[in-house]
Amino acid sequence: MVREASGRPHPDYTDRHEEVFRALTAAEERHGGEGIHLEEISRLAGIGPEETRGLLDELTREHRLVTELAGTDRPDLGPRFGTKPRL
Repeated sequence: MVREASGRPHPDYTDRHEEVFRALTAAEERHGGEGIHLEEISRLAGIGPEETRGLLDELTREHRLVTELAGTDRPDLGPRFGTKPRL
């Protein structure tokens, strides 16, 4: 569970967020740390692409656990996602 600076659990971090985050980290490990496309994260999490995209947006903006990597492919195949490095 994500914790706030106070150490309390973040109230908006759900089990669905955790499923998507775990799918992302598992895919990153398999791909040697490379960013992962939405479709793969969605498939691994067992959650539809639209819901997965919304959860990834929240993990990026609200929880600050994920980063969106846009424009990394030529031709552009859409954004990839990766976990933010922890200090």
